[in-house]
Amino acid sequence: YQCGKCTAGCPTAAHMDVKPHQAMRMLQMGQVDELIASSAPWACVGCQTCLARCPNQVDIPGVWTLLRAEAMRLGRLEKAGNVPVLEELMLGAIRKGGRVNDAVLAVRYKLKAGGVMSVMKDWKLGLKMFKAGKMKPFTAKVKDKAGVSRLFAAGPHGKGGQR
Repeated sequence: YQCGKCTAGCPTAAHMDVKPHQAMRMLQMGQVDELIASSAPWACVGCQTCLARCPNQVDIPGVWTLLRAEAMRLGRLEKAGNVPVLEELMLGAIRKGGRVNDAVLAVRYKLKAGGVMSVMKDWKLGLKMFKAGKMKPFTAKVKDKAGVSRLFAAGPHGKGGQR
């Protein structure tokens, strides 16, 4: 069943070389290597629109997550851009404290992906976001850190959430 509702609703489908409905068909055909080599898993923002629209409730964001993990495991990052850097920093922050502090994540990402000049280039935007309340200097602690650890142990990133 290939209705294409997932692709029609996907806000990033225009940036994918393989559309969500095409990817599901490729999986059925055993074309996993082609999907791992594509840019599509890296373009997904995890908004869940495809899943919400799918009449068969296919978890396409979950599939993209597994494909990204497999690509990282295999070192197949040709079309990944800086997404692995962001994912590493974000998952590391969640693993450590259960939540992500947007301001800290932004600075760490800018430093790792673009260096000091990248941070300096965007400091005015960061200040504007702070003033508007879009970024907070502190993040509330998560209550169930053991629960977060269990999620990582069971997730697609292997033993204890390590790659």
